[in-house]
Amino acid sequence: MKKNLKITGISLILLMLLFMGCASDTSDQSAQTETADVKKISIQELHSQEDKILTSYALLDAKKGIYRIPISKAMELIAAEVAE
Repeated sequence: MKKNLKITGISLILLMLLFMGCASDTSDQSAQTETADVKKISIQELHSQEDKILTSYALLDAKKGIYRIPISKAMELIAAEVAE
């Protein structure tokens, strides 16, 4: 009897969580459709932006001294560090 109550309680909790998740999904969808200034980009544009990030240098945070370096250079530095 106690085992059945535990299973029922767990099932009830899971159903409540599932319901809350579905309710939040619908509100997110309506908020997304209401946003007028959503920028749509193509897959090619996305890949182009990603390639630029992966192959270029940039200053990300001057105060903290954080820079972005090309991924190929980062891999070379890591390989050299591991080899030491």
